[in-house]
Amino acid sequence: MAPIRSAGRLGIGHTDCTSYGTLPLAKRTQKLPMFGEVHIWSARLNATQNKFEIFYGSLSTDERKRAESFVHERDRNRYIIARGILRELLGHYLGIAPEQVCFCYGANGKPHLAESLADSGLAFNLSHAANSALYAFANQTQVGIDIEPLNKGLAWRELAPIVFSAREKAELAEFPEVEKAEAFLRGWTRKEALVKGCGVGLSLDLNAFDVPLGRLENPSPVRLSNKQSDVWWLCPIDPIADFVMALTVNGAPLRVIANHWIDWPTPVNLTVTGAQQSVGAMFSPRLERNLLLPEATWKI
Repeated sequence: MAPIRSAGRLGIGHTDCTSYGTLPLAKRTQKLPMFGEVHIWSARLNATQNKFEIFYGSLSTDERKRAESFVHERDRNRYIIARGILRELLGHYLGIAPEQVCFCYGANGKPHLAESLADSGLAFNLSHAANSALYAFANQTQVGIDIEPLNKGLAWRELAPIVFSAREKAELAEFPEVEKAEAFLRGWTRKEALVKGCGVGLSLDLNAFDVPLGRLENPSPVRLSNKQSDVWWLCPIDPIADFVMALTVNGAPLRVIANHWIDWPTPVNLTVTGAQQSVGAMFSPRLERNLLLPEATWKI
C-alpha cells in the first residue's frame, strides 16, 4: 500500500456538513432499519490502491490526523479502510456522499452523527480487530458491537478476577478446562459491546453487571442498573470464523439482518444462530445484501 499522502491527489477529502442537497433529510435517506431491527455488516480491511485512495479521500481532517498517528503502516491502513467503509455505509443509509457524513463524539469518544444528520434517527457502532470489521446500524436505538480474535493463549486467569462479577466467575468455573478461554472471551467481548453501546467508557465498572458466558440461542437481557433505560439485549450472532463477537441493543431486538461488504475477496461464512433463510432486495451497486445469509427474528 502506498503512503497515505498519495490520496491527496484526489482533492475530495473536504467534508462539508451542509452541502448535501436541498431536500429534507427524510426525503434523501435510503431504507433505514425498521424500529427493533438491526443491520450488521462484515468486512475485511483490505482494498486496492484505488479504493484505498477513495477511502482516504472521504475522511475528515480529524480522521486523517488520527490515521497519521499510527506507528505501524498496517494499523494505519486498516483504520483508513474501516472508516472509509463506515462512511460509505452511512452515506448509503442517509442518501449522501461518504465525504459528506459528519460526526460528533461523546464524552468518552463514541461517534454519533452530527446534529445536521441526527434527525434521521440512525444509530451505529463499529469494531475492528486484525483484518476484520463489523458494523451495526439501528433506528432510534443505541447499539454496541465488538469483535475479538479467538485467542486461546489469552491470560484469562489473570483477567477474569478483575473484569468478571462473582456470578460470572462461578459460571466460568463450571466450564471444562479446554473451554474456559473461549468462554472468558465471549464474556469479555459482550462486556466490551455493552460499554461501547452505552458510550460511557471506563466509567462503567465491568464487574458490576453480569453477562452470560455460554453460546446464545436467543437474545439475553442485561440490566446495567435499576433504570429501565439501562436494559440491554445481547443478540446471538457469530459471524466470522476464528473471531468472537457480540452485539448489544438498548431495547428488545426483533430482528437482525446480516450483510457483507462486497469487496470481500472470498465467500464469507456469516451465520446467525437459530435463524431462518430469507431473501432481500438489492442495495446500491457498492453495497449488496448477501442473499445467502440468514435473518434472525425473535418474539420477546
